[in-house]
Amino acid sequence: MFASFSSEYILDSFTGLDNLFVSEYLPQAPDMCIKVYVYGLFLCSHSHTPDNDLEAMARALSMQPSEIVDAYTYWAELGLVAIIQHSPFSVRYLPPKSALNLKKYSTAKYSEFNMQIEAMFDREILPNEFNEYYNAIETYHIEPEAFLLITRYCIDLKGANINYKYVLAVARNWANMGATTCERVEEKILEYDKVAEELIQVMKALGSRKKADIDERAMYLKWKEEFLFDQNTILAVANRVKKGGFSKLNNALTKYYENKMMTIQEIEEFESNRDKLYALAKNINRTIGVYYEQLDYIIETYINDWLSKGYEEDALIMIADACFRKNIRTLEGMNGFVSKLYKQGLVSANSINSHVERLSAADKKIAEIFEALGIEKNITSWDRDSYRTWTYSWGMSDELILFCATKSKGTSSPMAYMNKILSSWYDQKITTLEQANSYAFPAANMPAQAPNARMQNERKYTQQELNALIDDITKVEF
Repeated sequence: MFASFSSEYILDSFTGLDNLFVSEYLPQAPDMCIKVYVYGLFLCSHSHTPDNDLEAMARALSMQPSEIVDAYTYWAELGLVAIIQHSPFSVRYLPPKSALNLKKYSTAKYSEFNMQIEAMFDREILPNEFNEYYNAIETYHIEPEAFLLITRYCIDLKGANINYKYVLAVARNWANMGATTCERVEEKILEYDKVAEELIQVMKALGSRKKADIDERAMYLKWKEEFLFDQNTILAVANRVKKGGFSKLNNALTKYYENKMMTIQEIEEFESNRDKLYALAKNINRTIGVYYEQLDYIIETYINDWLSKGYEEDALIMIADACFRKNIRTLEGMNGFVSKLYKQGLVSANSINSHVERLSAADKKIAEIFEALGIEKNITSWDRDSYRTWTYSWGMSDELILFCATKSKGTSSPMAYMNKILSSWYDQKITTLEQANSYAFPAANMPAQAPNARMQNERKYTQQELNALIDDITKVEF
């Protein structure tokens, strides 16, 4: 050790005694027990000294080692210490404040119970564990003999090294079902044992050789008695589940029950469709260039919604491919694209193909307009919007638009000039070539009006008129 106290320093220091111990425990405690507790507390502060063992403590106190053990057993029952092991003997001091929170039970009342339950385990039962048993017995009004039967059944299934909290959980669960007497507990055990053979088959179907525990037997009875699944259906689902064990099997059967699928045929049809959904989700993800390990969220959030709109697999794959090419690389982005297509009534692959052909034909018309204008450029979304406005919104024929393009050729900004002429024709209701031929085309590069001149021509609109204009414009959709 790097550093230590000298023996003189140790003798000059002091041992603290908790006031709770003095007020709550010391007055009723036997002298011998007080002597052991205080000296042991002193040794806790000097744990590395040679005197810190059972034999040395007995010599120092002029007592027998067995008397030391008896004293610590007294304090352990009150929750002030925990006996860690008997050979070599070792104890741990616990805070008196924590011990006060333990409800005190009569040791005489439970002496027989203590002996029987301790004999069932391959370990020593600490006071806190006993206290938990007493609390469960008295809170749930369980007969001590019935609690012992439950404990024995748990040990038979899971072994003597079972955690006591598992026993408590089973006892509380059975008590909530009315099994608080020996008779009712025995009935419960018989009920669980009756399905033991059936459970062996289920465990085999799940690829497990272990014995079903109490929780698994309870789940099995729930499937049969509450959900009303027959054995063949449970086995069929177990064979399908395999990995994941009882928990996954329980989740699957609960899901089928909630969806009112009770027969093997209904379940197989559901799972067949589910397999198709998984395959579709994987295909769409691969096409659009994303990867998700968990597909349930994708199916519930996107795939089911698209299918409910009438989209089929070929249409969705086509859309995913279009999104990838358009650099839309997220499912949320694809969802927005699907929504726009749906508003236009484009659901089937055929309708989407026809629409693409119409768009291609429109691009060819725009290319002809560019040629008539004498310009070379790639077609942009702005060009398509302009063409859609001229034809769909303004009702101009392709023949009339091409005529306007030839008249706009050679101007400094041919597209802007063309837009200006076509809007003028729309305003004057010019719809034929004869009417357009008689139209007086303005000079291509007219100087801008002076500010004062513009102000003289501007009309003052009321707020109501402006609101009407905005409301009307916002209703227009392409």
